[in-house]
Amino acid sequence: MESFLSFALAAAAVNTAAAPKMSALLRPTGIAFGRGVVDAVLAFLFGLTPFFRTTLGTLLGFILLLGLMGLTLDRLMTKVRGGS
Repeated sequence: MESFLSFALAAAAVNTAAAPKMSALLRPTGIAFGRGVVDAVLAFLFGLTPFFRTTLGTLLGFILLLGLMGLTLDRLMTKVRGGS
């Protein structure tokens, strides 16, 4: 449980720090998948420890899952805010 919590805190901190830089460079699609890649890299680094195991399939799934969730949330928030 401690390894998951430390991963979640590290992922949140890195995503919060990287979000302004990614939003200046990328469109919303790129931002969503960029965050997925950042989190997958963090998961890979945590996977080097004996407490958190990752495989290539889980990392790719992580990227796709977080990217699609980010796109969905972005579109929902755009509709809620009254955007196009």
